[in-house]
Amino acid sequence: MSERFPLRDLPLLATHVALWRNEGFCVAIDDFSAGYAGLATLAAIRPDVVKLDRSLVSGVMRDRWQRELVSAMVAAVEPLGVTVIAEGIGHAEDLPALVAMGVRFGQGFVLGRPQARPASAPFPRP
Repeated sequence: MSERFPLRDLPLLATHVALWRNEGFCVAIDDFSAGYAGLATLAAIRPDVVKLDRSLVSGVMRDRWQRELVSAMVAAVEPLGVTVIAEGIGHAEDLPALVAMGVRFGQGFVLGRPQARPASAPFPRP
C-alpha cells in the first residue's frame, strides 16, 4: 500500500486484504505516517509490515519529536505482530538510535547503496 493514493473505501480494502492473506500474501504499508498512509489505514488493513517514512527517520538522532514519534509507532505496532522497517537511514548516528527504539529492519545509504541485484537472502515473512 502506498501513501500516494486516497483510500476511499477502507472496509472494501480490508475485505480484499483478507482475501490476499488467504492466498499467502504479506501486506505492507509503505511510507507510513505520510500522505494517506496513516492510523485509519493501519487499523483497517492490519498490515504485516509498516515502512516508516523517511521524513520521520532521517535525522532522528537530532530531533526529539522524531524520536518520540518513532518510539511510539514501534511500541504501538510491535505487540500486534507488525514488522517495522525504517526507510531512509542516511546518517550514521541515526542507526544506533533506531535500534535502541526497537527498530530491527532498515534501509538507507548508511546500510548500503542500491544494487542491480537483490540481496541473496529473501525477505523473512513476519
